[in-house]
Amino acid sequence: MDESVVEMGNRMAELMNQKDSLKLQLDGIQTEIKSISEVLCKRMRAEDIDKFSSSYGTVYINTSTRARVVDSDIAFEWLRSNGNEGLIKETVNARSLSSVVKAMIEEGKMLLSDLDAKGISCFIDEQARILGRKDNE
Repeated sequence: MDESVVEMGNRMAELMNQKDSLKLQLDGIQTEIKSISEVLCKRMRAEDIDKFSSSYGTVYINTSTRARVVDSDIAFEWLRSNGNEGLIKETVNARSLSSVVKAMIEEGKMLLSDLDAKGISCFIDEQARILGRKDNE
């Protein structure tokens, strides 16, 4: 086997191990940020502070709301009755569509080039992966 291919595989494994290590560090940092943010919001509200300046910039409470439909019949009726019918759209689950398209291409029922005429955009990603990767430190 070509040594450069083996070296590339080893380098890829090293980078994947480094990525895993960094992800663990990042997960810990994100947990700490969330914890501090929760306490900070409570303290700011308790002390009636809208915002304040720190050596890193202005600290303030940002509130974001994320809603999703869990029962389309009930939700759509409610949206219509409140004049928000413009929010109602027909959708297709992207993962399910990808699975169907993948199967049709693999079974020879459709070519990738046929999808544009069907109103479907498709991107096929190919990656080298390592099975049973070990930390080689």
